[in-house]
Amino acid sequence: MTGTVLALRQASIFHEADGPAVLEGISFSIQAGERVALLGLNGSGKTSLLMGCVGLLFHRGEVEIAGIALGRQTLAQVRRQVGFLFNVPEDQLLLPRVIEDVAFGLLQRGLAAEEARRQAERVLQELGISRLAGQPLHHLSHGQKLRVALAGALVTRPQLLLLDEPSAGLDPPGRRRLVELLCRLEAGMLVATHDIDFARQVCRRFLVLDRGQLVYDGDEPGPLLESWK
Repeated sequence: MTGTVLALRQASIFHEADGPAVLEGISFSIQAGERVALLGLNGSGKTSLLMGCVGLLFHRGEVEIAGIALGRQTLAQVRRQVGFLFNVPEDQLLLPRVIEDVAFGLLQRGLAAEEARRQAERVLQELGISRLAGQPLHHLSHGQKLRVALAGALVTRPQLLLLDEPSAGLDPPGRRRLVELLCRLEAGMLVATHDIDFARQVCRRFLVLDRGQLVYDGDEPGPLLESWK
């Protein structure tokens, strides 16, 4: 994959179409294979930015995914390019058993059931949770649900990953495994996180939001983060 997988140009994000902007005048781009951390205090707009990129919130300005401008007519096409991880995994777990849920996105794209299951099993194995394949989702812990939701985001091999707090609730082995997996992926990614150590292991570029504005875009946000303490 080459080229720009995400571009925002003077984009503002709104919870309501006629309400105040949550984020205003945001401009940046991410290239294929680039891993970018999205940092900021609670309420700075990290989750809102991710949701705005896939049309889950209103926007003005330009939002472009893999060369496709986000709009009403292109919404389904845009979302096919993206793997999205919500910060509450239950919000995206839909089917009774793990393997069914992870394979769902592939079935929606027309893949045969046997092949969809095989690919889902492969992603579960990569995440170290293949033992959960036959488990009912309601039997899982929070950390397990998070990894199953991540498997669902990864299984279609999207051009862009939007991940909201992907390391939350993981034990140290699970966290290490996630770091290794994300560093192997070719997809561009924007990772919203409070976990600075995790961000530094996965990402080489950092965006910082503060009070609805993009206040930093660079390779070492340390001095700015220290000022928040």
